[in-house]
Formats: sequence, C-alpha cells, structure tokens
Amino acid sequence: MVRGAVQTKSIAHGAWGMGCRIIYPAPCTLHPAPCTLHPAPCSMLTGPLSIVHCPRTCYNIIMKLSEATYTAFDFETTGLFPNYGDKICEIGAIRVEPDGTTREFNALVNPMRPLSDGAFRVNGITSEMLGDKPVISEVLPSFLEFIEGSVLVAYNAGFDMGFLVAELGDKKEMVLGYQVIDALTLARRCFGFTGGYSLGKVTGHLGIKTGVEHRAIEDARAALAVFMREISILEDEGVTLVEEISSVYREKIPRTRPGRDRVPGASRMEEALTTAIETKSRLKIKYRSVWNGEVTERTITPISIRDGYVYSYCHMRSEYRKFHLDKIEEINK
Repeated sequence: MVRGAVQTKSIAHGAWGMGCRIIYPAPCTLHPAPCTLHPAPCSMLTGPLSIVHCPRTCYNIIMKLSEATYTAFDFETTGLFPNYGDKICEIGAIRVEPDGTTREFNALVNPMRPLSDGAFRVNGITSEMLGDKPVISEVLPSFLEFIEGSVLVAYNAGFDMGFLVAELGDKKEMVLGYQVIDALTLARRCFGFTGGYSLGKVTGHLGIKTGVEHRAIEDARAALAVFMREISILEDEGVTLVEEISSVYREKIPRTRPGRDRVPGASRMEEALTTAIETKSRLKIKYRSVWNGEVTERTITPISIRDGYVYSYCHMRSEYRKFHLDKIEEINK
C-alpha cells in the first residue's frame, strides 16, 4: 500500500476530543493535488465535535485489498428514517488490520425516544434495555476513533451511513472522504443466489454461522465474514484495489439499489410507510415484480422496514411478504 507520511496532533475537546487526532498527511507522490476541502495543514477545529479525518488521507492513497484496514459496522435503530427522527440505538463494529488482528466495538445507545413496534419485532431491543445507557453524543467519539484510518464496510451501506451522517448533523464532514464498501452490492455481483440477498440468506447460502440476527455486533460479524468471501472472489477476478469496489463518501450514498435512481416521491413514500406501521393501517401500492417486471396493484399492511425491504401482510396473496422499496412505484392510502 502506498501511504503518505502522516503527522498527528493530539487534541482535547471534552468528551468529543478524548483520545482523538487531527491527521496532517504529507503530499502523496502519486496524487500530488492538495485536498480541495481542507488546505494543509487541516484546521477544522470548529467546536466540540472536532475529531477530524482529513479526506486527503483517503483521496491520496492507493490501497490494495490485501493491505487495507477494514471496519465492518452495523447500527440497530428505532426505525428506518433518520430524516423523520429515528435514531441509532446500538452500534456494533469489527476492525480488521492487515495482519488479521481484530478489535470489536459494541455499545447500546439511549436514543431518547421510544422504539417503534416494527423495530422491536426486528431487533428485540426494548426501551428498558436502553434507559440507563449513554446517549449518542457520548458514544460517537469512541466510535469515530475506532474507525479512524480504516475502510468502512456495511451491508446496505447507505442505510447505516445515512444514520451516521444524521447523528453527526452539521459535523458530517468528519466522515467525508472515507472509502465505503457496500457488501450487499458486492454480494449481488459475486454470488448467483436466488430468493434475495438479505444478510441472513446470504450467510445461510455460504454456510457462515451467525449469532442473533439483527443485533449490531452479530450483524457486523456476519457482514465481515461475507465481505471476506467477496474479496476472495474479486481477487480471483483480478480486482486488487479498494478503489475498484468502494465509494468515497462525500455527501450521500443512495439508500436505493446502486445504479438506480431514487424512487420519485421517496420522502412521501417513507412518511406513508412509517405512519402505516405506527397506526397498523393498510396502504395501496403499485409494485414492479423483481422477476418479470410486471406492475401490479397490491394492498399491504406494513409491519417493518429493513435492509431495503418493507415487510408486510399482502392482502392479495393472503400471506406475509417482503417488497423491495425501490420497486414500489406508487403508494396511496
């Protein structure tokens, strides 16, 4: 791996600055253009959240897959939509160094709001489990220190990155420039499975033993195990660099399927689904089949949303089914 020399400077800004560093990378000889966001030396000391990871450390480094440090992470949340007030309630992460050594990060978080019924049915986390836990502003500094300098890996990365950015608020620049790999996108590329690509189904197909599904640390372990299988396949195909399979996090990673435009009216759709889940009411949708592209009208009672699907009772089929969010073309009450 080609790296620029890195100078570090310790900072202390209360809880947010504890044990954290500002990174001043030397110019990369392969990519000498300076960071356009943060002129050297990086001076983004803008308040109590000043844990800074200058994008130059990501933009100006060529990383081999075999030499990178990865952090696979997962969030459990109170619901699906951070823009409507849903919050992180559990963080799980596994960091893997190039020599194979690993470290884990796991924390329950008090979201300061109730969990939705749908979230409880998915992850089994209760408000009682969270009442005496630290709030997100007390947990994020340690998490940001834990992921520092690594390539981020998540299964359906847009979901987790969306929540991370929402929790950071106007300090979202702290994750700008990170290389982010979506293990779900790679699963669709690497494996020829039928019947969907949920994390549980993929680990089942691959014979990967997992713990309690939909708990953060167990899902992070599962995502890492899947990603390691993906790396083996990609290297056999001649893919050797992180940059060939990652995205540089700048503003927003789409939550819909990569390569597809976001569904028109998605914000209204999200609000309608959230309301229907909370009120246990029915919705009418126009849905495009994954298999034959045919559009049909369905009446559903949404139950929960997870990994790009809405889990619902389908009144047309009289059975419980899941629907791709990016295949819903219209939604009405």
